[in-house]
Amino acid sequence: MKKYDINQFRAKDWYNLGYKFESSTKQIQFFKKAVRLDPLHGPAWHFLGSIYSRKGDEKMEKFCNQKALEAYKIGLQRYRRELTKSEWECQNENKKDDPMKTMILPKKTYDVLSEIDNEIDSILENLGRLYWNMNEFEKAVECYDKLIDLYPNWGSPHKSRGQIYNRLGNHEKAIDDLRFAVEIDDTDYESYYLLGKSYAIIGKNDRALWYFAKAKNAAEKSLDCVAAKVVKADSNYELQEYDESISEYGEILRNDPKNKFVWNKMGEALVANGEHKRAIKCFQKACKIEERKNSSKGGEY
Repeated sequence: MKKYDINQFRAKDWYNLGYKFESSTKQIQFFKKAVRLDPLHGPAWHFLGSIYSRKGDEKMEKFCNQKALEAYKIGLQRYRRELTKSEWECQNENKKDDPMKTMILPKKTYDVLSEIDNEIDSILENLGRLYWNMNEFEKAVECYDKLIDLYPNWGSPHKSRGQIYNRLGNHEKAIDDLRFAVEIDDTDYESYYLLGKSYAIIGKNDRALWYFAKAKNAAEKSLDCVAAKVVKADSNYELQEYDESISEYGEILRNDPKNKFVWNKMGEALVANGEHKRAIKCFQKACKIEERKNSSKGGEY
């Protein structure tokens, strides 16, 4: 096995190492090392924000998201200017006025930005996801609009924009985007499921059931993935196949007993199946998990 000298690790090495771990404690440890070496490593800040969100630490989530936002914006500025290294040095040396009214950064910033994934598609996708996490949906849509203009046949930004349109209540636009996504990728069980939900909301129940069935079939082919198992269970619930749905939620919970969202979903399925006593226990478990999370909130960076 190859040995690594951690003393020579760069920010992106710590980030890549943290990304491989499932333990949030390890992830936090390595992503913190990444941002200490490179304060403009947007993905590391972004991932830290997501971890603190799951932990219920709103203060740290907000702090990390703001740092990620600053890093992504600087990345976009560099991309739009298309500065060479010599131009960057010259601009700082001569203290020229900045026509874009952006901050003048030290020379080392150029070197940092050149080390991380700084392509326009990656920046816009990450920035859109960050705005989404921060509930700034209109700004997120703008990012995905730009991505779709640049890459009109790429399904991922259509899917993301469709999800946001659903959140904004614009279900017709959501349907257009999500249908495009499944035309590009007919294994996209999440988009099939979201299409079912969208059609159900606008009252087209036959179309909704058809898409829930498509979601279930697509998810069955990807059952090694937890997200696929959840979609299959959710689709069974929407198709009123409650016994199957309950069984699938139970399997997920055996591997992830602290998942309050799945406890709630299982409770809803049990209610629909007329098993009210079992449902109450599921809702109680979800409440206890939330209480423990709230009691552990806080902490400093």
